[in-house]
Amino acid sequence: MQKVLPGIILAALLSGCVVYVPHNEHQGVPPGHGGTPPGHGGIPPGQAKKMGPPPVRVVGIPSFVLLPGTMVMVMENSAAAVFFVNGFYYYAHGDSWWVATHQEGPWRTISSRRLPEGLKGRSALRLRAEALAMKRHGTPPGHRGTPHERGKNSGPPPVQVAGAPSFVLVPGTKVMVMADSDSVVFYLNGFYYYSHRNSWWVAKHYEGPWRAIASHSLPAGLRGKSPTKLRAEALGKERRGRRS
Repeated sequence: MQKVLPGIILAALLSGCVVYVPHNEHQGVPPGHGGTPPGHGGIPPGQAKKMGPPPVRVVGIPSFVLLPGTMVMVMENSAAAVFFVNGFYYYAHGDSWWVATHQEGPWRTISSRRLPEGLKGRSALRLRAEALAMKRHGTPPGHRGTPHERGKNSGPPPVQVAGAPSFVLVPGTKVMVMADSDSVVFYLNGFYYYSHRNSWWVAKHYEGPWRAIASHSLPAGLRGKSPTKLRAEALGKERRGRRS
C-alpha cells in the first residue's frame, strides 16, 4: 500500500485533481502550530505569579520608631523589615530591596546602591533591631543630646520624649504623628512640624532648632487641618487597632 500511494497521488496531480492527504498524528506537530499556544510562554495556567515580596502584615495601623541620628523610621508593629524615608517605604526581604509609596504596595525592586542614606550599605535586620532596642531602653547617652544640651532658642518648648520617639501614620495620608509625647509633633517628607499655641514650627530634627512657619505654607496633609484633631484621630485608631 505504501508503494502504491505515491503513484496514485502522482497520477491524480497529472490529471489536475486536488488530493487530500489525512494527517497522521504520529508524524509530529501540525505545520505552523509551534507546540505552544500563541502568547502562552510555556507556563501552565494559574502558575504565573506576580513577582514581589510577601504582603506586609500590620497589627492595627502602621506605627514607626525613629532611628536616632537619621531620617529613617522603622515599622514597629510588623514582623516585616519595612522602613519609611522621605515619603517612601523600603522593604527588605531575602537579599532584595523593594520600594513603594504605600506600605501595601505595589512594590518595585530597587538596587541596594540606590537606597537613601541611612539604609545604603546597612543590614536591614540590624537596623530594625537597633531601633526597637532604643525604643525599649532609651537613646544612648550622647547620641543626639538632650534639648538642654543642644541649647535654647526662641521657639516652642522642648519636645519631651523618652528614648527614640515612635510615630503613627494618619490613615490615608503620609503624615505621621509622634505618639509618645505630649507635644503635638508631626513628621512629613523629612521635616518635623510642631504645633504650639496656634503657631507652627518646622525643623529637620525633633529636638530643633525650630523656625516659625506660616500656616498657609504648611504641606498638604497639615494645611487647614486642626493639629489636635489629627493627632487624636491617629492615636485613637492606633489604640483601637491594637485592641482588635
